[in-house]
Amino acid sequence: MPLIIPAIYTAYKLQATSLSIAARTYKYLTKGQEEVVNLGVCEATDDTSESPRVSQTDFDPSVLGLNNARSAEAVPLYAKAAGEKEITNNNNARIILGRDRPASKASGYGGAGHSQASAIDISVGTMNAVGPREGIRADPNFKADSARVYISQKADIDDYLDLCDGSVGRSASRSTIGLKADAVRIASRQGIKLVTGTDDTNSWGSLLMATKGIDLIAGNNDEDLQPIPIGGNLVEAIKDLKDNLSDLNATVLAFMMNQMAFNAGVQAHTHNPSFGMAPSLDLIPVGVPVATNLISKLPNLWLNKINMLMFDFNYLYPFGPKYINGQNRTN
Repeated sequence: MPLIIPAIYTAYKLQATSLSIAARTYKYLTKGQEEVVNLGVCEATDDTSESPRVSQTDFDPSVLGLNNARSAEAVPLYAKAAGEKEITNNNNARIILGRDRPASKASGYGGAGHSQASAIDISVGTMNAVGPREGIRADPNFKADSARVYISQKADIDDYLDLCDGSVGRSASRSTIGLKADAVRIASRQGIKLVTGTDDTNSWGSLLMATKGIDLIAGNNDEDLQPIPIGGNLVEAIKDLKDNLSDLNATVLAFMMNQMAFNAGVQAHTHNPSFGMAPSLDLIPVGVPVATNLISKLPNLWLNKINMLMFDFNYLYPFGPKYINGQNRTN
């Protein structure tokens, strides 16, 4: 019994010490976090003064993020511009209603003072790739932030996402929706459409002179970007090629049969010494039909050559009516 009492007392002290350490750790990590106001909405004002801090009385140290409770993690503050409205919480997720801004306050068309450059920036995991730190104010970062949905009235989205040109080229000063994350999935129960050229004008009312295709680019490398064949045209091309080869085969087979017949006549031929160098009378009945048959096949050979030229024109050139490649490209 005397040994049991000290053991109980020691266990009690260890438990109290653990709870104290957990509470101090949370207090350190959450130092500088913004307070969740009105279900997580923090509205920006005309200045960039710091928002109220989190009340420590609202936190239960024994939870530590379980059951979707607040987690003791470092969450950077947002470097809010004067004209922005921030909707955020304590979990490093935020929505910014403002103007085009891919990085610092001076970046993008908003930073350059352009009009008609409104933007909505939805992001999670600010600075996650470089390690979020408490108490600092972070700019948007398309590389370091975990995931983002970016909507802008005027943007250079290929520059913001550091994308290669592809066959459709770069988008500059155009409205845009950009998605970026470690994994992007689009799921549908009844089909997915990727459609270009839906309108005659762009969002600025300018007339569109051409319809661009769709690029499927792996590895952000467009050096070997190739057209994707159109299935129906490709099938017709293969069928026509097969028919042309079949016609050529029939012509060559007929030539071989005639040549074999002539060769058999030559093989059985013998010269009569009394006739000297005169033509062989027994080869004439064999040679004349063979020559006639071969001459009759010449038009077929010329026709086959013309068909092959038309095959090239119809299927293998961009101006052909059944060109096998489409506008869309991939690597």
